[in-house]
Amino acid sequence: YDLKGDIIATDVEDGDLIDKVVIEGSLDTNKAGIYQLRYVVTDSDYNRVSRTRTIIVDDGSIQIVGDYILQAYNFATNVNDGLLDNSDILSKAKAKAWALYDLEEVDVIITDNSNYQNQVGNYKFTFAVEQEPTSISNFLVTVYENDVSTTKDNYSIAANHVTLSLYDV
Repeated sequence: YDLKGDIIATDVEDGDLIDKVVIEGSLDTNKAGIYQLRYVVTDSDYNRVSRTRTIIVDDGSIQIVGDYILQAYNFATNVNDGLLDNSDILSKAKAKAWALYDLEEVDVIITDNSNYQNQVGNYKFTFAVEQEPTSISNFLVTVYENDVSTTKDNYSIAANHVTLSLYDV
């Protein structure tokens, strides 16, 4: 990823300053997350300008909904672990949200878990930003017993919080 590929830095006296742009911060394109980089340029008269750019590296867990960035991971749990409460579910899903413009972390809540039971199967959860309940996203919880769970034509193997699902077509 070329961090300077789509930026412009010019000055009336100095012309093109792209080679003088210094990028502060780090970006790992192999690791999902939200990164902020600061671009700084100084001209020959020592005038300095900076801008901040937000870059999202998405592994499928991130959604931008309205003015928020929401993130959650599907996860698996054993039926023997018992019924999980909403705070445990949000924790296991690593559910988080940030305001899009300042990246301030905001609280998340589960808005729908109406079908969830402590029985083998797949359960869809809906969560939202507490301050903006219409900003929603979803994640899947697989409840399994022993090593394999079966629900109709959907077979899931769960181990170490990784779920592989095979769907009959």
